[in-house]
Amino acid sequence: MAQEFPNLRGTGVDLSTKMLAQARQQNQHRQRIIYRKGNAEFLPFANREFEAVFNTISFLHYLNPQQVFLEVSRVLEPKGHYYLAEPAIHPTS
Repeated sequence: MAQEFPNLRGTGVDLSTKMLAQARQQNQHRQRIIYRKGNAEFLPFANREFEAVFNTISFLHYLNPQQVFLEVSRVLEPKGHYYLAEPAIHPTS
């Protein structure tokens, strides 16, 4: 995504120090993409700080998903967008 949108800036959040280290090591856009340790249930950001929030392959692991929704709502700008992506397994596959 960062290659397609050269003005994009982003912040990744993870509870795992190991996952953060891996993300930082693979980060090819260090000037624009940063990573912080944090909990999705208590995001370490100001109100209305982001235009968009992406949540990929982690939502099923949250102990309190309703709190995550509240936090996402808090950190999004009024017309911000929330993108949630989780793998789906069809019952017949």
